[in-house]
Amino acid sequence: MKITVALTALAGATTVAADSIALGYLQYNGVIIQRAMWREGQDPCNWNNLGGARCPEEGGLGICTDASNPCEREFKLPANGKSYRLKNCGNSNFALHYFNSQTFISRGVYAPWSVRCNGDPNNQIIKEWQFQCDKPGC
Repeated sequence: MKITVALTALAGATTVAADSIALGYLQYNGVIIQRAMWREGQDPCNWNNLGGARCPEEGGLGICTDASNPCEREFKLPANGKSYRLKNCGNSNFALHYFNSQTFISRGVYAPWSVRCNGDPNNQIIKEWQFQCDKPGC
């Protein structure tokens, strides 16, 4: 009995809730409209939760409106106001970093998933990658 309680308490104490960030894109009528990033657990179809990449070639003010390479671009999440950068696109070191400090957060894990927004089969968010943070609030 004491061993079971001790093991249960230990297992509960070592479990740390961590955040994860998803990367994918918004697709409408089969056309990729923009790259998108959101925090897992939030509804990506709620545009207030959906972040995007800042594109210098588009004035740097809006989000990318195409499916070009998202690497080395600033992604900003409205949910937490933080900026991120993807590095090493196309190889096994594909990872998410903080934009300003360049601090490593996580390697990317391919985790495809999709959801229809507002029940519209032509309006989808498609997740491709997931980045697991080592602590809550990343």
